[in-house]
Amino acid sequence: SLSGNQAVRLPLMECVQVTKDVTKAMDEKKFDEALKLRGR
Repeated sequence: SLSGNQAVRLPLMECVQVTKDVTKAMDEKKFDEALKLRGR
């Protein structure tokens, strides 16, 4: 997985949950939260 520009090892289910959380934040137009979740 990537955290910012760094490659990191994370459990698969944790990565899937972060992806779902980012998608939900984007759907709710919470762009600042989505960027934070993506590690930026």
